Amino acid sequence: MRREELASEKLNARLGEEALDVTLPARGRGRGSVHPVIRTWQRIEAIWRTLGFD
Repeated sequence: MRREELASEKLNARLGEEALDVTLPARGRGRGSVHPVIRTWQRIEAIWRTLGFD
C-alpha cells in the first residue's frame, strides 16, 4: 500500500515537471529557398533586361 502511494507521488511529481503548455504558440517553420529553375529563369530575365529587352 505504501509502495503504491510512493509510486503515485513520484509519478505526480514527474508529470508536474514535464507539463506541456498547449497554449504557447507553435514554433515557426523555416522558410525554404527559391527553386533552382526559377532562380535560373530570373537570372536570364535580368540579363535580357540589361541588354535592353523588357
